[in-house]
Amino acid sequence: MEAEDEEMVNIVAPDPVGLPCFVTVTLNDLAYGGPEEGGWYYSTRDPVETHYCANLDVYARVMLRVRHAYSNEGRPEISSVLSQGRYTIHVALDVVEREPSCRPHYE
Repeated sequence: MEAEDEEMVNIVAPDPVGLPCFVTVTLNDLAYGGPEEGGWYYSTRDPVETHYCANLDVYARVMLRVRHAYSNEGRPEISSVLSQGRYTIHVALDVVEREPSCRPHYE
């Protein structure tokens, strides 16, 4: 991956990638948890799309498409008040799930 592309998309993948695998694009952001202790936030990860890649040809086509379709170019960091989230591409042997599965409680 070229150095300038690294800022545009975050890719999480084991080395080496096993096939078959799943390529999942997620939108990562911060959500407001509540007013306790002056306000608190928690991290969220919502799957946008998932692809099953049975072979290297499918994997290469999927990665090329999602890298260009889900660029973070011009998107503020998730710590910014202007943030609408940032995309991450996950390559894994299982489907990446939404996190957290339910809203956390302040303790």
